[in-house]
Amino acid sequence: MATLHLRKGSKERFDLLSKESTESTSSSMTISTTRSSTTTTRRPLPPRSSPRSRSSPHSIAWVALTVSAALLVLSPGLTLSNNSRSLLEQQQSKKKKKNSTLRTAPQSVASVVHKKLLNPSQAIVSNAANAAATTAATIRRTTKPTMLIHIGPPKTGTTTLQCHLGLHFAKMVEEDNFYYLGTWYAPLCGLPLEHQIPGFQNVPRPMLLDCYAPHVQKECNQDEQWSQFGALIQQHYDMGHNLILSDEMFHHHFQLEDVQRLKSLLSKKWKVKIMYTYRHFYSSVPSMYHQLNDPYATEKGMANAVEKTLWPSTDGGYRIRSFRESNSFDIQSDMLRFSYWVQEFGSVQVFNMESTKGGGGGGYLASFLCTMMPELKTSSSFYCHENDIAMAAVEESTPTLDDSSRNDNGSAKKFLHYDMMAVAAKDAGLLDSHTYLQRTEVRDAIQQFCEDNGWNDISNFALDCLSQQEMESFLQASLEQAKMMQEYFVVSAPGKEWPLLEQEIKTGFWKHAERKQFCSIDTVASLQEERWQTFFRTRYHNDGGGEGDVTSAETAS
Repeated sequence: MATLHLRKGSKERFDLLSKESTESTSSSMTISTTRSSTTTTRRPLPPRSSPRSRSSPHSIAWVALTVSAALLVLSPGLTLSNNSRSLLEQQQSKKKKKNSTLRTAPQSVASVVHKKLLNPSQAIVSNAANAAATTAATIRRTTKPTMLIHIGPPKTGTTTLQCHLGLHFAKMVEEDNFYYLGTWYAPLCGLPLEHQIPGFQNVPRPMLLDCYAPHVQKECNQDEQWSQFGALIQQHYDMGHNLILSDEMFHHHFQLEDVQRLKSLLSKKWKVKIMYTYRHFYSSVPSMYHQLNDPYATEKGMANAVEKTLWPSTDGGYRIRSFRESNSFDIQSDMLRFSYWVQEFGSVQVFNMESTKGGGGGGYLASFLCTMMPELKTSSSFYCHENDIAMAAVEESTPTLDDSSRNDNGSAKKFLHYDMMAVAAKDAGLLDSHTYLQRTEVRDAIQQFCEDNGWNDISNFALDCLSQQEMESFLQASLEQAKMMQEYFVVSAPGKEWPLLEQEIKTGFWKHAERKQFCSIDTVASLQEERWQTFFRTRYHNDGGGEGDVTSAETAS
């Protein structure tokens, strides 16, 4: 054993401590041996080098070194020999290394999980994000992470919101530890299809919601997709990440059992907030009609894109129906789907987009972020300003979108009318049968003819509008929706108590009716007009004779 050089006084204290330690060890061994002999045949003691022997040289050495360390503190003048000091430093070094490993282990695990969450070809957003994730993993053990789920519905500014969240993905991760998981589609955000956001995962559609979309032509195992979704969410949970999901198809496709499944997956571990956007029913229905029937959907990647370039009568193409034929104006199914979320999650926070300037444009984005997402506390782009100029700056950070929810008299509606006229003319036999004409070619020719003559408004066509009785039913459905949603409004605009809100809806409804928002063109009546007979005869039948009589256009409807 190493020699200790002690000054006078300290030596006596050390001898006493060593003697007590040795006697205590010897006494313990004696008692153990005596008890063993009274109950069974005495067994030989284990070798002195065994770790179980409390009197092993290693144990005695460690006791001596521990005592020596204590004496160094108590006696400033105490010195150790070189061998003793070296042994003590080795023991202390091992202890520090062990403690360091324990402290850094969570960070190493966090780094590994964080990398797994991202595409291997993409780098982690930044070192700051990695450090924030490590800190969050520790906080998560005492507080639930937050999950914000925006469920739509369609035509309520969802694309504008999703573009902004996607474009600010890195900032939210670094400053607020919020991970936006989609939905996000580059072309609708004014960007090329190949545009990528480093570290971003577009989760809701490809991983889950496409299983419920009737236009997605692929086999889909919902149980398997739910399992993958759950695994991904668990990884984020283990890292202590806060999450944001936004997709209008949550409301559009999910039935009660689907909402229940989502709740069972999230409720025990996450602090969940469900968000919904309210828009007047009489305003959203025409907007949805124009979007679903947009002839130029091929450029936007929407449903029925290819079918809208083919002739319905000969090539199996998509036929655009009239506004009346396309809508039942039944609000009950929409209200029922909304009630599923309230029933399962206890509450749904509803943002009234009608209370914002422009009803979908102007201050919509800034108002939504400040009202519905106060959890985003430090991200500068989401800071809630009371100053209108500062809020307008937030709006300008998102590209201007071609969204018919902002302009229900926009290009989508006009193109729809041109396409309906082209298809009706084809069905009526007004196109030259000796030459194959593309549907898009005829549509573009009709558009040019209208623009050359200044016929740029729907009132320039013969129209098929809702009857008075149909409009009364439509208005009643709009009032029912508003009455139900009002109690869930997060912030009610001043003067929006029910009697005033009811009057606002009635006034707005009849203004829409005056502007022919509830109409589509009457192709039968239009093709009977002399101007259209002349147009098709002179453009597509140079011999002056038409293949079919224009009155046969009645079959086009």
